[in-house]
Amino acid sequence: MPETAQQPSTYTLFETAIGWIGIAWSEAGLT
Repeated sequence: MPETAQQPSTYTLFETAIGWIGIAWSEAGLT
């Protein structure tokens, strides 16, 4: 895989973090 894959990797990590935050919010019932 090219080094350029590191760029989208960080972006995917950010998207995943946002997804987890959304799940945590739903779990806390702060929708």
